Amino acid sequence: MRRTWLGIVLLIGGVALLPAGLRAQLPKAHKQGPGSLDGTVVNAKGAPVAGAHILWQASDGEKPHVVDTDAEGQFHIPALRAGLYDLRASSGNASSEWKHNVMVPPGGKSSVKLQLMSIAPTVQAVLEIKGKMRTWDVPAPGALPHDPAVDPQDNVWFTLQESGQLARFTPETQEWKLFSLPTPNAGPHGLVSDAKGYIWFTENYAGKIGRLDPKSKLVAEYTPPTAKDPHTPVFGPDGALWFTAQDANLIGRVDMATKKISEFSVPTRDAHPYGIVSADDGALWFCELTGRRLGRVDPKTGVITEFAWAASLWRTRNSSFGRVRPEVTLNPTASPWIPLEKSGTRRARIRRTSWSASTPPR
Repeated sequence: MRRTWLGIVLLIGGVALLPAGLRAQLPKAHKQGPGSLDGTVVNAKGAPVAGAHILWQASDGEKPHVVDTDAEGQFHIPALRAGLYDLRASSGNASSEWKHNVMVPPGGKSSVKLQLMSIAPTVQAVLEIKGKMRTWDVPAPGALPHDPAVDPQDNVWFTLQESGQLARFTPETQEWKLFSLPTPNAGPHGLVSDAKGYIWFTENYAGKIGRLDPKSKLVAEYTPPTAKDPHTPVFGPDGALWFTAQDANLIGRVDMATKKISEFSVPTRDAHPYGIVSADDGALWFCELTGRRLGRVDPKTGVITEFAWAASLWRTRNSSFGRVRPEVTLNPTASPWIPLEKSGTRRARIRRTSWSASTPPR
């Protein structure tokens, strides 16, 4: 054993003592370059699918990309760093399962086969809507996307509640970008964009209001005095950011200049304020998830006025009160529409409301 080690040491020393010219002639270690990923997309019968979209990303999910198949259903992704990658294919109303942790070796090539499976509609259409609808896969499986909004550059933003991220999608280029939040398990829920392109959002699990600067990727967070579950944000007629807090049973306001957060309690106990909008009457209107009322906030004073719905809107067939999950939105004439969904029945209604400042909705 001693002789073996002695021989290795002498060999290394001998190479070091060789003239530079002779050392240059010795074989050099090959430096491995980037790898690549090839694949094929087929339909349920195994036939190649041309023009299918492949959403691919490193397994950390930070930089998703999209590539399409050629006329033979094949795709090629060159110049990849060695590592693990996730892929999923889609075309029309069909998509493949996620292919997770595909290994791309240094300087090597990996191949995958993605099979599309048709998704049958779960309910029969009762209303024909003409036009073309496109769908894109969110590059974070199980992330629970919420509440989309559009920024001044026409990018589409939404929250990923379970993965603790904000997502930006550019329809023109079909590019995705994910932004992670500094607070673990933040549970981002609703978001809106201001005129400068800053993204304001609620952290429903962490009890915070956040602001993202997409250019610097910096996130600022603000903690309300008592609200532990901020839900839906909206910019009010006064330029401030207003939000609902369900379990805290209040409406919050963020002053854009000072970032001070004020809170206004909903008069009805355990009303669970839910969706909120800014209307052209100079007020904010919100729905109560369990309070059986529509609420109106005067942004100048913070005074909340509630309007009770007719009991007929809330009673189920057995005359007990059903659980209603309302939202509120505005049509072009600023008249709110409220969808009402009752448990225990298959009926769903939408109601258009109109009022004056002194009369309840009808």
